[in-house]
Amino acid sequence: MIKAQVKRIVRAIYAFRCGYYGQPEASLLQTINAPLAPEARTKRDALLAEQARRELTGEEQATLTDLIDAVEMANAARWQALAALACLRGLSLAEITRDLEIPLLRMEKSIL
Repeated sequence: MIKAQVKRIVRAIYAFRCGYYGQPEASLLQTINAPLAPEARTKRDALLAEQARRELTGEEQATLTDLIDAVEMANAARWQALAALACLRGLSLAEITRDLEIPLLRMEKSIL
């Protein structure tokens, strides 16, 4: 009983220290695990391959830029959620990624 109360107090302190005021862990985990649409990655990869062979048209370049932006925004949201969860749990990024079994290389490759 007392151990559970202490745990709640410690979490509240971390929440305050981290600027985390209400987003539940489940919501953070949902953001961390949210996949980018496979067709967006496929289209992006196809345009990158095409760009290596020839100069893209203006429309193709705009599409590629939008797709790259979407991937970067998704990864930024993922890292932000990871950082918030790590702070909430009083862990480092390395510790939280290990606890969640998220290879850091996979996260870094998804940025590319």
